[in-house]
Amino acid sequence: MSAVLNRVYWIRGPPDAGKSSTALALRDLLAEAVSVYRQDAHERDHIARADANRFPLHATMRQRLASDPGGFVEQWASEAPDVLAANARATWIERIPLVLEDLTALPGDGIILAEGPGFFPSAIRLLLPDTRHAAWLLPTEGFKRASHTRRDKTAFRDQTSDPDRAVANHIARDLLLAEIYRAELAPGDLWLEVDGSRSVEETARAIARGFGLSPTR
Repeated sequence: MSAVLNRVYWIRGPPDAGKSSTALALRDLLAEAVSVYRQDAHERDHIARADANRFPLHATMRQRLASDPGGFVEQWASEAPDVLAANARATWIERIPLVLEDLTALPGDGIILAEGPGFFPSAIRLLLPDTRHAAWLLPTEGFKRASHTRRDKTAFRDQTSDPDRAVANHIARDLLLAEIYRAELAPGDLWLEVDGSRSVEETARAIARGFGLSPTR
């Protein structure tokens, strides 16, 4: 596992921070063979393969999706944002061993850029060979709200009993998660505030410098 982690550079932060776009831009800037691992793309697979003993939260989620998929969506209108944030943090952290299994299974021996919303500082720090293997992107509230609306992140709102509340709760949850990220950062951590004033490529170049990687263009 340590050999794999020596090749992994983590790009982390709450939803709507531009992690995916930045990871792809950084991949394109580097000359070496680079793989991009997206945590979000593996969510369904993680839920499906989660062992109930090791991953009880995901086993419960799997059962809920199978028996009451409508209730799973309704939570966005019925649960308070702090409850939604706590649940998201707990389930995302529980997934980290599954992420590590995925990373180990990736072919090749080049750099891996692992991006996702569940890599909280407190949960991932001990996996780092050194602090230069991690960067956090933290959106301002204005950027997050604009990105959320542009990407129609609460597209399922009309499936809930209160679409407006579902949207408001979704945004409020993500803003709470951003606060958790900020609170967990330590002196010396590499992080960038995302407010729209910097292009995706500029953000990728700044992260490359922080990682000690050399872009080819």
